[in-house]
Amino acid sequence: MTLIAAIKTRQGIVMTADSKEMIQGGQLLWSDFETILQAKSLHEDFEQPAISPAELKELFRTTAQANDNGRIKSMNTGLKLFKLTEFTGLSTTGTANPGGLEFSQIIVNIQSKLKSTDLSLDEICDIAFNYFENLFETDGENRFKNNIIFCGYDWQKEIFRSFVFYYNEKRVLDCKGGFKLDVNRVPVTKRFFYKQEVNDDRPLILKGWVGCLQSLDTYNQKAPNIDLIQGFILLNKIMELGVTIEEISHVITGIGGKILYAVITKEGFRFVENEADVRNITFSFCKGNH
Repeated sequence: MTLIAAIKTRQGIVMTADSKEMIQGGQLLWSDFETILQAKSLHEDFEQPAISPAELKELFRTTAQANDNGRIKSMNTGLKLFKLTEFTGLSTTGTANPGGLEFSQIIVNIQSKLKSTDLSLDEICDIAFNYFENLFETDGENRFKNNIIFCGYDWQKEIFRSFVFYYNEKRVLDCKGGFKLDVNRVPVTKRFFYKQEVNDDRPLILKGWVGCLQSLDTYNQKAPNIDLIQGFILLNKIMELGVTIEEISHVITGIGGKILYAVITKEGFRFVENEADVRNITFSFCKGNH
């Protein structure tokens, strides 16, 4: 579970991600099994198979639903914001360990494909996207539902750009060109991995558990013309709000832990700890201009 965000400013891009990881599932008590045994007029010493896999699955499902949507525990161990190249970074939300790999290893694997120092931002973006697409396909299209924010400075166009990689659905066509229907006459859909550039008229990107922050979308349509410090302050407040709402809503939280921040400027990608770090970076801009 995650909250990640990025915002484009006049002087660069600010990125952020939390570090909360959550284990979800069902927790069964002996009394849960006793309920099934009593319903079947059985007792615990009965030696023949009497509970079907479907019954066990339903028991886990209903127990998980009753137990705060299956939240078992959470840990502040997730690493979700990464430097990819000198001028690019990415953050991720969704199921962890695609392909059985830690994301830190995934980043190393992608970096090994970026050996040329003359690659354009589009080429770097495509290499990263293709790697994730192939990785997720090996696990099956229904297992992973990751959203990835990719940001960078395009030194050829001298602009800052941001992209989102995500799963979407499309309807499957039949041999006649119409929508294919299942046995219940419902259109058949297929999930696919998609890449979309975020335009300048919507500089703020939020991914992960963002339901509590949807009202920010109204603000986002105004395309604020803000500087790097203001962008950092805004994302800092957004993360604080998301964490606070999550703590109020759930005993076992899915957003929180150590919050990481990074900025991408014409000088490159840098991790920052606080507003003072960002001010020092912008101060270097001022010195360089005099």
